Amino acid sequence: MQYFIDVTVTIPPSVEILRNTGERIVMLSDPLSIDCVGTGKPDPDITWTKNGGELPQNVDLDGTSLLISSVTDEDAGQYECTADNGVGVPVNDYIQVAVHYEPTAEIETDVIYSGPGHTLSIICMVEGSPTPDVSWFFNGNAITDFSGRTTRLSKVKSSKIQHELTIRPLIITDMGQYECLASNRYGQFNDAVNLTAIPKKVVITSEQVSEYSEAYRISWTVWSASQLVSNKILLRMKSHLPGHPKNHAYNYDSRIE
Repeated sequence: MQYFIDVTVTIPPSVEILRNTGERIVMLSDPLSIDCVGTGKPDPDITWTKNGGELPQNVDLDGTSLLISSVTDEDAGQYECTADNGVGVPVNDYIQVAVHYEPTAEIETDVIYSGPGHTLSIICMVEGSPTPDVSWFFNGNAITDFSGRTTRLSKVKSSKIQHELTIRPLIITDMGQYECLASNRYGQFNDAVNLTAIPKKVVITSEQVSEYSEAYRISWTVWSASQLVSNKILLRMKSHLPGHPKNHAYNYDSRIE
């Protein structure tokens, strides 16, 4: 008499992310592929998570491989591959993905109107990976002294870093061009702003048609950080009288006490 016994051999799962050095660096907009291999008996199921949660919608799975067709900066993080075949406990392997890209720098305005005695604050929003180094320049020369009137501050705001240059109090020789330069291993980018003590553009507030038959009252407004010393009015006359040019310019200089 013969007896047959069915023996089922089970092997706990093992898992490995291929070509895993701990971190995968990928450039912005490039494709990303991460391959995971699981073994065991029975064959384990392979699942993926990112930062301990679900995968983003732009991630595709091809068998046990994870695919992203065009990487964004939001795709950076830790990706974990888990193998589970019901034997023992699930096992996992993980890899850190870093998304690198060249820096950008942005100052919100092209011109700052100020003057002696005031405080200057220039904000430059910088983005890039790895985190860019930031340098400040005045009229093409690097600013190196941050111990006196000039200070700088950096703080993270979302994916950008806010760099702030402050000078207090301003003196007349501080007027000129200020430049924020961001640089990392992939390149550099700059933005600039002009600091001026001249007044802003004059806005005429009086009506185009005079309320008087033989006179015209002109009024205007102008913003200036410094005390105005004079106003100059350029009046262009239109006359049909003999000996008078049709268009003539008169220059009035009204001193402000």
